[in-house]
Amino acid sequence: MGGTLPGELLVSLPGGLERFSVPVSAPALDAEVARLRSALVQRVGRGYEPSAEQLYRWLVAPYRARLADAGIETLVFVPGGALRTIPLGALYDGEHFLLEQYAVAVTPGLSLVDPHALKTRSERFLLAGLSQGGEFAGKKFDSLPKVGEEIGAIHRLYGGDVLLDAGFDASDFRRAVVEEQPTIVHVASHAYFGGESDESFLLTHDGAVTFDELGAVVGPRRYTEAPLELLVLSACRTAAGDERAALGLAGVAIRSGARSAVGSLWSIPDEDAYQVMTGFYEALSQPRMSKAKALQHAQLAILNQGGSHRHPFYWSPYLLISNWL
Repeated sequence: MGGTLPGELLVSLPGGLERFSVPVSAPALDAEVARLRSALVQRVGRGYEPSAEQLYRWLVAPYRARLADAGIETLVFVPGGALRTIPLGALYDGEHFLLEQYAVAVTPGLSLVDPHALKTRSERFLLAGLSQGGEFAGKKFDSLPKVGEEIGAIHRLYGGDVLLDAGFDASDFRRAVVEEQPTIVHVASHAYFGGESDESFLLTHDGAVTFDELGAVVGPRRYTEAPLELLVLSACRTAAGDERAALGLAGVAIRSGARSAVGSLWSIPDEDAYQVMTGFYEALSQPRMSKAKALQHAQLAILNQGGSHRHPFYWSPYLLISNWL
């Protein structure tokens, strides 16, 4: 689903493409999105509800009945502009979040995606992680004490090559990507998306790998029989409210040569990130489980803890980008 002119939605349904008009201008939409983004990162309270409900009325309600009639279970958005800065699963109908009703994915453009399901038992995994904090490009990053457990849990499920802490340096990571040709790369370290491509990087033990560098080693594989199917960044964040930075996150799959990617719009507590990531991979190991459904399963496990964890801050920032199957 994608927005075109202000006040108009284009929705691809089983019967074809349909157009829905909504009573909102582009400036009004952008202002509401900014209010929601600000409220979502507050961690407490229900100040996000008015904006989340208003955006639901504009962006989902016009065709909600058609989704029910068609038995739709997964929504794939093509967000533009400010909509890239918010997790659309956090939209709210007054009783339920959108993620409680549908699995949600985003893509830069449906024409760029040829979706097909993973064969998790035959994929080759590269698991890289950094538990220590650090500083790079003038930005400080906290330690991530659950990283070792996260890498270990995924390795027990799927095996694969592991680069952890001192073993996760930039040159060894690039070499492993090229020589081992993993089809799934999981990075449990800080990743940062700035407004410019040279401000976007993965933090390593000895510095960083920029996404331009990652694309240089992975990109040529996209036309081979062993493309990078999935890139997962379990502790990333974008420059707050920066549409260019959010576009960088949405475009990471394309720039890195991956068919799909998982990343987050802001950092959440290490324990919650661990639960989301391990829940995602556990669900993904089930037969006929799509990536979108697996991520929904993991996020709902956090939401359903109740109490403070019902707040979208803790579960909503993770996005599945591009191939959602």
